[in-house]
Amino acid sequence: MQVEAFNFQGQRFTNLDVIKKVHYENFSIFLVIDGFKQDEAVLTRQHIEQFVEELFRIVTSSTGYSQFMSFLKQLDKGFNASVSFLWLEKDKCHVGFCGDCRVYLNGNLKTVDHTHAWKMCSRKIMNPNVIGELCITHPYQNVLSKTIKDHECEIIDFDLQSGDEIFIITDGGWQHLHQKIINKECNPIELCNEIFNDNASGYYIKI
Repeated sequence: MQVEAFNFQGQRFTNLDVIKKVHYENFSIFLVIDGFKQDEAVLTRQHIEQFVEELFRIVTSSTGYSQFMSFLKQLDKGFNASVSFLWLEKDKCHVGFCGDCRVYLNGNLKTVDHTHAWKMCSRKIMNPNVIGELCITHPYQNVLSKTIKDHECEIIDFDLQSGDEIFIITDGGWQHLHQKIINKECNPIELCNEIFNDNASGYYIKI
């Protein structure tokens, strides 16, 4: 398995993104946290670091996916960030995501883009409480509810085979790289040469 990690600060005063990976013989976890709320940067950073520490405190070589998910759901995720992860095990990938991180497999977008759903409702309504009420009837209600701090990550699964390429990437990255990724023109080793407007963090993984 080839892994390239990246965490670039764009034209922001601070970078609150956090990435972390753990690898055991039977499984690997790739965690990507997209932090925001720049005016509360110190507090947000503390909350994120505490969350990461608590989450991986229970992870050992014998931890199962169900056990990991159960503990993840119990943790407080009410801080100013979105949490996404990949759990790779044998020939299977489990993806948990909220907010507007994206996951691509061989150039194909595998996750629902929460940003678009939010914009559909916020185009004419600026009050987030009103937007929240729309979650009850809106066709993208499951997506919108995650965006407004529902503590349950949305989960998708897909099979893997040798040679597959995966990107898990924050919005600051995919907004800049989307076309290159879907055209399979994105070289992860050369990402340091890109100029990002926003913070860009995540992982490239080749099975």
